[in-house]
Amino acid sequence: MFQASNFVAAVAEGRAHVDGGQRLFACERLLGTAFVATRDGWCISCNHVVGARSPDLDLIVYLLSGTTEFTIVRVEPKSIVRWPDRDLVAFRLQLEELVSPPTLAPLCFDTRSINLGERLWIIGLPEDRFGATASDKVVNLRVLTGFVVSSYAHDTEVDCGIITGMSGGPVVDLNDRVVGLAYLNRAYSFDERVQVSTVVHGSDGVPEKRETYRYEETQRFGVFYRVEAFLDWLRTVTGQDIGR
Repeated sequence: MFQASNFVAAVAEGRAHVDGGQRLFACERLLGTAFVATRDGWCISCNHVVGARSPDLDLIVYLLSGTTEFTIVRVEPKSIVRWPDRDLVAFRLQLEELVSPPTLAPLCFDTRSINLGERLWIIGLPEDRFGATASDKVVNLRVLTGFVVSSYAHDTEVDCGIITGMSGGPVVDLNDRVVGLAYLNRAYSFDERVQVSTVVHGSDGVPEKRETYRYEETQRFGVFYRVEAFLDWLRTVTGQDIGR
């Protein structure tokens, strides 16, 4: 099953500064997750993740090289391409700014049909602690698992909710192939008869026990775009024949 590698990244906003001749970034806020689509640094994420960035700050990523080790890379501002009709965005990492750029290892994309009841894994970097210097920062990889419960025109639901900060993360199958991109939670209310006991005081001041009932329970389902819904768009943006 899935082994941590440098194909998943935490998206953040930060401010650049120079220390000892080296350009460093101080992280201001974690925005969400992205993952690498090509070996030359193109990534894909959710539009609402990148759109949350303050206009006066740089968009940066913490590119994982293990479960907690990472490399900070700046996003090329002019490379950001949004898909207006869907919550998707692509951008390229400025790997040429690094003294020793990492060798990227994107996972394979799979456009196959996804079966009801199939077990899948959502990979992301939920909100965590960030300090002022690189040595203070902590980026923790999180993997959720759930079973497919329903599919629609472009997206599919699994029976586990997405944690804040994991939007934009890849959804992978048992063979470590990307089958989707996580982007939101849907909440459903179910009728459930639950007995509730209460104690009230009558007009004579004598306490008495009454039985009442409530009927609603809410459950969250994680939702992801299937690869088939965005792969052609991603190929056009990057100019590369991804997934073939």
